[in-house]
Amino acid sequence: MKLLFQHVHAINRALPVLLIFVIPVSTALTNIVLGVLCLFWILDNRTDRFASWLGMFRSNPVALMGAAVFLMHLLGMVYTAGETAKIGESLSDGARFLFISMMMLYFRDDTIRRAFLFSFMAAMGMILVLSCLLCLDLLPGLIPVWGDSQNCVIFHDHIKQNVFMAFTAFLAGLQVRKPGIGWIRKSLWMIFSLAALVNVLFMVAGRTGHVIVMVLLAYYFLTWNRAKSLVAGGLVFLLLVTFAWINPANPLFKRAGIVMEEVKEWQLDEPADITSSSGLRLEWMVNSLKLIRQNPFIGTGTGSLKQSTAGWF
Repeated sequence: MKLLFQHVHAINRALPVLLIFVIPVSTALTNIVLGVLCLFWILDNRTDRFASWLGMFRSNPVALMGAAVFLMHLLGMVYTAGETAKIGESLSDGARFLFISMMMLYFRDDTIRRAFLFSFMAAMGMILVLSCLLCLDLLPGLIPVWGDSQNCVIFHDHIKQNVFMAFTAFLAGLQVRKPGIGWIRKSLWMIFSLAALVNVLFMVAGRTGHVIVMVLLAYYFLTWNRAKSLVAGGLVFLLLVTFAWINPANPLFKRAGIVMEEVKEWQLDEPADITSSSGLRLEWMVNSLKLIRQNPFIGTGTGSLKQSTAGWF
């Protein structure tokens, strides 16, 4: 039995690394690995995992907030008017915040933390290469992809890929700033970061990723040495301007132009056009603020959005 639980513990250490790899690659595989991981996480108590998990809530505010969000979803079931399916869907969303605290236990181990980084970067590096090949019309037809040469998405839609790639550019950039690594590794990480940045801004039409990468860029340079930030920031800006000049019909400019047109057309007291992504977002924002104003403390219950906003959209 002891040997069996040793194998469970070993598998339980490997599964999160596999999960990090499959998240940007396949939703189906993610759900499978996630289910297996949760099962082995429960079975594996070799390191007193439950006690450590509870201790995480006391020491880590992010883990505590995740637990609080999940408990809010549980409490909201008491007074909700939502449909059963929507309640289950909303509760599942809340459970993801609880799962974050479970995964934080693994980040205490430097070896697993490095394995996480390698696994995620390997997956995103593969996606980046395939995306570049798709942009150049060199991708073999036997590989099924979501996009085309104008919107180079591979395994997920443009929103998901661009969000993942934005964080890839940021994480690779952080490796460049890491002390104690040779110039060859720094150069490779820099090339990887810049390639991911170009992919986000000029190869994929995901405005959410555009915003995220801009925020992360600002944070990256504001938290670095001022002189190095000015030099590196200037070079990055020059690179981006060059790509924009070479391809003025890039997704960044196209999507920015669409946003401006949609915002101009949106009217506060009029329903948004179903084809207007920005208009619908603005309508959701206004109605969300209205809902919060009407129910500022306990909300309307888990999964009750449809009933609470009937006739608003």
